Amino acid sequence: MVASGSLESPFDGQPDSVTKIGMLVKFRKAMEKYAASNMASKTLE
Repeated sequence: MVASGSLESPFDGQPDSVTKIGMLVKFRKAMEKYAASNMASKTLE
């Protein structure tokens, strides 16, 4: 299953594992940002 061709991504032409790692890092950063804002809003209440 290779979907990198259909998606416009900076990982084009690179191994699938690189794309997966990049997406995992992005996902983790997004989750951390979400958790941080969630904590902040809870603290403000």
